[in-house]
Amino acid sequence: MNKKTAGRISALAMASMMMMSVCVVNAAAEENEPITQLNLKKTVTTDGNTYQPNTSFSFHVENGEAAENWRDNVVYAGVTGGITATQTIGFQPSGEDTLAAAYSKNATLEINAGVFEHAGVYHYVVTEDAGSYEGIDYDTAGRDVYLFVYNGADGALYVGNVITENNGEKGDLEFTNDYGSENDTTHDVTIKKTITGNQGVKNKSFEFKVAVNGGQGELYKVVVKKNANAQALTQYITSNEAETSYQISDTGSITIYGLTESDKYTVTETDANKDGYTTTIDGETTATGTKTGTTKEDGTVVQYVNEKDAAVVTGVAKKYTPYVLLVGAAGAFGSVFFRRKRA
Repeated sequence: MNKKTAGRISALAMASMMMMSVCVVNAAAEENEPITQLNLKKTVTTDGNTYQPNTSFSFHVENGEAAENWRDNVVYAGVTGGITATQTIGFQPSGEDTLAAAYSKNATLEINAGVFEHAGVYHYVVTEDAGSYEGIDYDTAGRDVYLFVYNGADGALYVGNVITENNGEKGDLEFTNDYGSENDTTHDVTIKKTITGNQGVKNKSFEFKVAVNGGQGELYKVVVKKNANAQALTQYITSNEAETSYQISDTGSITIYGLTESDKYTVTETDANKDGYTTTIDGETTATGTKTGTTKEDGTVVQYVNEKDAAVVTGVAKKYTPYVLLVGAAGAFGSVFFRRKRA
């Protein structure tokens, strides 16, 4: 066999393999299980100290545009009903939650091959509905979804492949909303306690009652330290519910996390101005021991100071001081007199 003949045989074999490969791909496409649902993932990101929001997210589907060449395919505009979004994704905080930097849940979109008249690639756009939950930036950019519709062995059409793109990049159908992770919409406030004065008792505990009025059903992380050296105790409080009581002493603190702009915190020191102490809040005297406010930034501090000083008693000292001075002078005179006599 000469080189020319061998080359022809090699080229023929390669062409045969390529034809077989195409046949295998087509057969695989035709033998795919029909796809009737499309998974959608919803993620909410936080600063790691904030509970998941108490809200739901919804989505809608629009027919996408046709294209002459998308990834080497002719694309048809979507046909109404090919993909439908009927489910909402609900988030609800719980005291049993482990606080996380991200919370995720899933839903499914329905795919209906019965609306198509012929095989082809069909284009849809899936979008998250914009909401108004305070502190959340909604991910409202559309995701492109392409349904590959094939001719089945029985003549019926079916969807055998789905490709999702986000800004031209292939990936899963996922929407991510920022809830304080990067957009700086959730904040913290710390109540600090200081005891001063020449009769202030540093280890004396003072009762503080804390409440937050915010979105219905929201939870807030609370970290309590009885004093600077004490172990931190982590709890939570529920929005719009009764006050929660905590005990802290000198250098103690109570920190509330996950506050958005309109969440209103209320702090009351029930022992304010009692037992000889004078109470101030942020340097101002207070009759009630109560502080109410909101915060738009991290690291907000509310400073409580309890000062107790002993009164200086001067009456007795003034009454007897002249007599003490006379006695002292007489003693000095006697000492000098006896020294001279001896001399």
